[in-house]
Amino acid sequence: MNNTWVVEYYSNDDGEWLECSNNFLCLLDAVRCMRLHADNDPSLAHRLVHTETIRNTVAISAYGEELVK
Repeated sequence: MNNTWVVEYYSNDDGEWLECSNNFLCLLDAVRCMRLHADNDPSLAHRLVHTETIRNTVAISAYGEELVK
């Protein structure tokens, strides 16, 4: 099992989720990165994705609020 995490943001221009971080092996580091990106650009929705064959959204942050799935 590949336990890696990546932060993505939703681009209205492209109409899709785009990666904005490197892959993380530690979930806590990935959450910190998502919070940092969301704080820097609160107008964009950010999410934390578990990267495996099937990608699962683990957390999402938009407008300064964090929603955990």
